[in-house]
Amino acid sequence: MGSELETLTARFLTSAMDFCTAVDSYASLSPEAFLSKIGNVLVELYGHALALPNVEPNSYDADKIPFHKEAVGNVWIFLRDKLGPLDMYWTVFNSTQQGEPIQAGLSQDISEIYSDMKDNLEIAGRCAINADVVWTLRDDFRHHWGKHAVDALKAIHDLRANGTID
Repeated sequence: MGSELETLTARFLTSAMDFCTAVDSYASLSPEAFLSKIGNVLVELYGHALALPNVEPNSYDADKIPFHKEAVGNVWIFLRDKLGPLDMYWTVFNSTQQGEPIQAGLSQDISEIYSDMKDNLEIAGRCAINADVVWTLRDDFRHHWGKHAVDALKAIHDLRANGTID
């Protein structure tokens, strides 16, 4: 499992870096081109996160691997301003339960994922790839950024379907 664990984790981390690079390129692209690019790299990132193996951590402190939480307020503000009217969309908090639609923003989804990917890359850069690291990456996906990714992908898909972006 060691080699497979390392291979799957390396693929995920490469996708995480590609996502961060795409977000960092926001200033050089039109809002439509930016969202198209984000949609493409987000699909890859999500797929590689799904492939992370379900491992048990080796220590009881696996979810407490220390890392510095990057402030993403500026990224969110820049993206919100960049996307303008393309930013907002409607969703429900939990699609498995009936609920009122809520308004959400691609800028917040993207900045939340960006923050988590920066944290994941920092963790992986400081620790040897082991069950604790993979457990942390997978847990972060399942309990935080995965929902942001699905919501963003659906909104980007809808923008593509209605011809707003390519």
